[in-house]
Amino acid sequence: MIQASITQTELPVLSFLVSAIAAFYSSVGAGGGSGYLAVLSLFSLTPAQLATSALCLNVMSSSTAFYNFRRAGHFSFPLTWPFVVSSIPCAFIGGAVHLKEHVYHVLLAVVLFVLVIRLLIDAFGKKVELKIVSTSSALWPKLLSGALIGLVAGMVGIGGGVFLGPLLLLTGWAEPKRAAACAAGFTLFNSLSGLGGRVATCAANFHFVLPLLASAFIGGMIGSREGSKSFSDKVLRLILAVVILVAAIRLV
Repeated sequence: MIQASITQTELPVLSFLVSAIAAFYSSVGAGGGSGYLAVLSLFSLTPAQLATSALCLNVMSSSTAFYNFRRAGHFSFPLTWPFVVSSIPCAFIGGAVHLKEHVYHVLLAVVLFVLVIRLLIDAFGKKVELKIVSTSSALWPKLLSGALIGLVAGMVGIGGGVFLGPLLLLTGWAEPKRAAACAAGFTLFNSLSGLGGRVATCAANFHFVLPLLASAFIGGMIGSREGSKSFSDKVLRLILAVVILVAAIRLV
């Protein structure tokens, strides 16, 4: 088995990067899976090490985000459960689907770029009141959205919060802080589902990620605490736009 190529000098740098990614993503309720994959891919990791490490870090940072946003009173169970229920089985299915990587990434990047433009327009344009759709009337659209996001998240290997957050804002289903809280819970359960699938198929390798869990925890606590209390809605939209832009650029 190929072991991770990392020196004692590189470990502090990697730990800092993981902590920064966790803080940045968790401030908007995302786990940071795409960021972790980008950083970890710089090292000589086996597929099992890369996927397992990203999912473990995702669980750690999204759990801190979920805790802080829920503690601040922004989490809504009626808003979140339809997405979670439909996404978990589809995430398993997505993990088994193999598309042509380049074509898929380009198409996905186009969608993300459109989301970035819309978020920037919302952040700098004239402020309008969000018309929140009731949970009962939007149940089936939420179930379908959760299933599609879960499928995509399973194929890409992330938690999916980076997709759900913008969707909640653009549809008017939630304001930024409530959207971040929902995305955090969604990411947590999706990541646990993906990690459970790897454990069930004996494809998990936890050796490399153990020293980095503390970094993800610290970064996640700092980022989500600021996001749930201090950041304005405009700041959250801007941060989310930057997060999505980074993910989109990496896909091209």
